[in-house]
Amino acid sequence: AIAPGVGVAIAIGALAASWAFYEAIWRTIGRGHPRFAGFVSAVMLLGAIELLLSTLSGRAAFLHVGAMLGTIMAGNVAFTIMPSQRELVAALSAGRPPSQEIADRAKTRSIHNNYLTFPVVALMLSAHFPSLYAQRGELPLLAIVIGGAAVRHILNIRFTYRPWKPALAATLVATAALLAVAVGVIPLGRRDASAQGPSHAPQQVTFGDAHRIIERRCAACHSATPSDVSLGVMPAGVSFDTPEQIRALVPRIRERAVVQRTMPPANKTRITDAERAMLARWIELGAPIR
Repeated sequence: AIAPGVGVAIAIGALAASWAFYEAIWRTIGRGHPRFAGFVSAVMLLGAIELLLSTLSGRAAFLHVGAMLGTIMAGNVAFTIMPSQRELVAALSAGRPPSQEIADRAKTRSIHNNYLTFPVVALMLSAHFPSLYAQRGELPLLAIVIGGAAVRHILNIRFTYRPWKPALAATLVATAALLAVAVGVIPLGRRDASAQGPSHAPQQVTFGDAHRIIERRCAACHSATPSDVSLGVMPAGVSFDTPEQIRALVPRIRERAVVQRTMPPANKTRITDAERAMLARWIELGAPIR
């Protein structure tokens, strides 16, 4: 857990730093070595994802990665594309030949914005899908970014690439399958503790483990800003937005989710027996939040 002020500082700093690093990369390396600049940019994105996932909640991390990419897109328009367009128009108006370097720079940034559009939209909508952001690890985020860019690429080449419809369908299916693996709908390889049977609850369950379950299975409704409003905002006045709120509601969590098993209603979010067992074990350990 981190202090709210630290979280805000990390979030704002990530937005500013991502744009600054991106600009520095593409105004230096990108001029002569665009492929290497693309590789460095990808590494930068991975580092930012890891930082945000390790310091913010899953929901906040997804939104802030989307905000980072959106900030880069806005910066491209404000500081490169529009100024370049004005310079080209001024050159033509003055009867001078337009600068090819300026045109190429604007084109590069326009291409970047084109490919970032779908990932940004998907990430900004991710708050409505708790199964995505409740997972720990980079795979769901990378699936959205790569899958969104791949779909955009196929749409870009649809007039020159005849089998674009099957390719688009295959890309969508592959992205959906990757996301399904990432969120645990399709088990693959190593399983985490939440996928084990109820009799195999780990001896030690941290607040992070319990929080991920609550965030994924409960907080879609029980929040001041719910992604599922079918039952209204904060049903029964219950909110799991902060560790302190969760700790105060431990008796209620135990009674409804572990003992009576009446929450979620009709198991709407598909909480598993193993997850209920993990919540029970966390409560047995004193329900620590630190």
